[in-house]
Amino acid sequence: MVRSFLAINLSPEANRVIRDSLTGFRFLGKSVRWVRPENIHLTVKFLGDQTPSAIRDISAAVQEVASGLQPFEIKIGPTGIFPSLKRPRVLWIGTKGNNEAIRRMHGLVEEALAHLGIEKDDRPFSPHITIGRIKGRPPSQDSIIRLLKSDLPPAVTLVDRLCLYQSRLTPAGPIYKLLSNHPFGKGSS
Repeated sequence: MVRSFLAINLSPEANRVIRDSLTGFRFLGKSVRWVRPENIHLTVKFLGDQTPSAIRDISAAVQEVASGLQPFEIKIGPTGIFPSLKRPRVLWIGTKGNNEAIRRMHGLVEEALAHLGIEKDDRPFSPHITIGRIKGRPPSQDSIIRLLKSDLPPAVTLVDRLCLYQSRLTPAGPIYKLLSNHPFGKGSS
């Protein structure tokens, strides 16, 4: 079985801004397990464990969707938490500008994968970049509020492809391997 997900890779500029921001967010303490900089991405859909045959079908379906899309830009920011201020578990950076384009893309992916028997997400899609997970006792609410008020420098990412990744879990954290790359636009391969 192949544990997998679909993602948007970020521009070098956005990655740099996020990497620099992570250094500035260390005030949250040791209870936060930060995402390694090389693993930062925007998840479009977590697919879970799939057979190699299903991976081939998923890749073909995603290529079909991607070939009908046009590139668009997104900006990163602001910061946020899931599920709530009283029970913070996931720290993230959102997107702004063209969220309608990213939601439309997500909807097309969901429809294509539903035809393969992959369940649609039951929650509305909220584009975000996970930057950390809280393990154990959460940081103080004052620290969380400080994170939520953080201003990130502007950074733009051109969304021009979808990437299918394998995620292998290890004690040191996940290791991602690119399985297939799906550029937007007609005639892409």
